[in-house]
Amino acid sequence: TSSCKTVFLAGNPNVGKSTIFNALTGLHQHTGNWTGKTVSGATGTFKHLNQTVTIIDTPGTYSLTPYSPEEEVTLDALAFEEKDRVVVVCDATAPVRGISFLLQVMELCPNVVLCMNLNDQAQKQGLQIDYSALSEALGVPVIATSAKNKKSFGQIKDIIIKPPATQPIAVAFPQPVEQEVLYLTRQIENQNPSTIPSRFLAIKLLEQDKGFINKCRDK
Repeated sequence: TSSCKTVFLAGNPNVGKSTIFNALTGLHQHTGNWTGKTVSGATGTFKHLNQTVTIIDTPGTYSLTPYSPEEEVTLDALAFEEKDRVVVVCDATAPVRGISFLLQVMELCPNVVLCMNLNDQAQKQGLQIDYSALSEALGVPVIATSAKNKKSFGQIKDIIIKPPATQPIAVAFPQPVEQEVLYLTRQIENQNPSTIPSRFLAIKLLEQDKGFINKCRDK
């Protein structure tokens, strides 16, 4: 029997997310607006290894602290929508910015895959990235892709359906902040069973992200 998986694509603007979305879904895609927002999003499907996978492309964002309608849509989608996996697309020529976004997503979503796109450009610039070491350091599957290497898109499909077993790292903040996060996390765990990870909620409380916290109360 084939089961249907739902996968979200997330990442900074201009990292080639839509190229990957188009390569995975081909003609099997449509666009529409996110509920109650003028921000548009694309949904598509692909079949692979006897499974049908639905891919939802979220608006490009630099962080899960939203300052624009696009960023708010991405945060809400990753926090509240049903999904089996999140593929974070990162620009291999500027990995630090993408990986800092990835670490935020890892706080919120348990099943994350990192796709390092524009790998051919990075190599042209003389950047050598050890992807297996990166995967080990982060505790998530990592795949290198480039528009020229069509085979790499098949590898993304493999990893979406059958990811290797990994254990995402827990990112610790500097000591005073970490103490506050741990304290709030314990308080939340004691009184608020939520689908959102308690630690992520604790960070949002410290950020004073009132919009997001009110949405969590309404859920």
